[in-house]
Amino acid sequence: MWRLVQVIVYPTQDSMKRFGAFISLLSVWLVSLLLASPLAVFSVLDAFEPIESIVLYEMCVENPQLETQRRAYSLASILFQYLLPVVTVSVAHVRISHKLRSRMVTLLGPKP
Repeated sequence: MWRLVQVIVYPTQDSMKRFGAFISLLSVWLVSLLLASPLAVFSVLDAFEPIESIVLYEMCVENPQLETQRRAYSLASILFQYLLPVVTVSVAHVRISHKLRSRMVTLLGPKP
C-alpha cells in the first residue's frame, strides 16, 4: 500500500522495477485463483429434466449438502471482496491526504 501512496504523492519518481511489477501481478492472479477455487471444488452438475429421462441441459451448482462450507465461503468472499478493498482504499486515501497536507504546510508554512 505504501507504493500506492508513493505513486500518487510522487508521480514522477520510478518506484517499481519490472521484476517487482511482475511479482505483484503474479501474486494478485494467484490469490484470485485461490479465492475462486472453492467454487470449482464444491460444485456438482444438476440435470434439468422437464420430462423424465430426457435431460435438456445440465447446470453447475453449489453442492446443497455442504451448508457449513457454503456459509464459510460466503463470509470469506464478503471479507476479501468487499471489506478488505474498502478498508485498503480508505486507509490509502487517509495516508495520501495526510502526506499532501503535511507537504503543503511545510511549503507554505503554518497558518497565522
